[in-house]
Amino acid sequence: MCIRNGVADIDAIPVLLQTPALSGDEGDDPVATTFFTPGEEAGPTGNGLGDFALFSATSLVCGGNSSIDYLIGSNSNITLGAECDASGIIGGGSLTTGANLTVDGDVVANGALDLGGNTEISGDVDTSDGATLHGVSISGDLTAAGDVELTNATIKGDFAAGGSVEGGANFSTYGHMEVDGDLSLAANAKIYGNVDYTGSLDAKPKQLKGAAEQVDSVDVEPEEYTPFVLPPATSFTAGTQDVSVSSGAPLDLAPGHYGNLTLGGGAEITFTEGKYYFQSITAQGNADIIFDVDNDEEGIEIFVVGNATFGGTVATQMEGAGTAADIYFEGHGDFAITGNTTWHGTIYVPSGQASVGGNSTLNGACYASGEIDLGHHATVHYVGSTRGIGDDGGGGDGDGDGGTDGVTYTEGTDGSEGTEGDSAIETHVRVSNHSADVVVDAKMAGRGSGVSYIARRRGEATGSKAGLCFGRGTYPKIGVWVDVVEF
Repeated sequence: MCIRNGVADIDAIPVLLQTPALSGDEGDDPVATTFFTPGEEAGPTGNGLGDFALFSATSLVCGGNSSIDYLIGSNSNITLGAECDASGIIGGGSLTTGANLTVDGDVVANGALDLGGNTEISGDVDTSDGATLHGVSISGDLTAAGDVELTNATIKGDFAAGGSVEGGANFSTYGHMEVDGDLSLAANAKIYGNVDYTGSLDAKPKQLKGAAEQVDSVDVEPEEYTPFVLPPATSFTAGTQDVSVSSGAPLDLAPGHYGNLTLGGGAEITFTEGKYYFQSITAQGNADIIFDVDNDEEGIEIFVVGNATFGGTVATQMEGAGTAADIYFEGHGDFAITGNTTWHGTIYVPSGQASVGGNSTLNGACYASGEIDLGHHATVHYVGSTRGIGDDGGGGDGDGDGGTDGVTYTEGTDGSEGTEGDSAIETHVRVSNHSADVVVDAKMAGRGSGVSYIARRRGEATGSKAGLCFGRGTYPKIGVWVDVVEF
């Protein structure tokens, strides 16, 4: 719930807005229609694409000792190597991990769980299948639709299984336990709470610290993940003029349409605010890519028709007032950065695979329709994007004053005037992009998972207020003009 002139109280994260692509003449600049803004809804926990640091519509593989400081997800299977760190995992398939995993958040998987030893999960764990847990500690609840096998495992919250449970050596659970099947305990396993079971019970009385009761049925309802539909790809065309940069001849490249971009070993190239279009990008080792952003309302957007490959020890650097939030890359082939590489910004691969090599650092996020492969010892520091996706090759020069109720306030397309807007901001709104209709004046304290902002429409005096709701992980910048949509 949002309250005008008050504090945002969010009971549900807003639903993802999938605005249809805009048509236009070939070669014109795209017009932003859909965005990677955090807080949009997908799956059981209300997380949208912008709330993921890594998301694959196919599968996600993270090598050993990799670290991701935000939510990761996939519509299919997820595999994590030993000693990985993540802040929540959501998947439509199975989840398989190595030993010494740390998850600072919840785990939801529609497929089976197979979690390695010395794994610590601070939140709840839900699976619509069975689970095999060896050396796992779960601080929250465990809910599994199928059979569960546990050894050296601790469940501190409630435990519900839609099949039989085999509690092996050193298994313990402390909350209420429900088993829709048989329950067996090894000699030193213990249940400290009450337990309801429908099948047989194989345990000694001293192992049951609470009451044990055989019942006709139990209700086991794990959280289920609803597969996320990736936003539409941008429609664009590249140019024909190839660009080649060699070592010792740095290049400041203006925005525009180009052919193939090739960076030799040790080459240096600088991108400035605006949109760039290429047929392909190939960067050899030790190349430097500089993102020079002085106006963070515009940022830098790079679009590639084919593959983009960045060799070992390629480094992207931020200059000016911008941050990784102002850098957006979209490639319609495969995207690959090899070992010891640093990348700033959001990466979107709507029709290919993405890989981030070992010992590399991604300051931003990565979303792909194909598999995402994060190398060993790679690090992902999540930075939400302010840039657009799902664009099209339109781009008229109309100057709409806003939009009708519940419609994104956008500029006009194909040379037409923009849609006339209402005089006041809707009470229930969220940021859609950084544009030119509403300016965020101040940030206010929020309740629950929400944050409230004071904002004003274009032409209104400073201090004009309207309640803006934002979901978890959404942090618009003070003084930035944004678009809002009703939810």
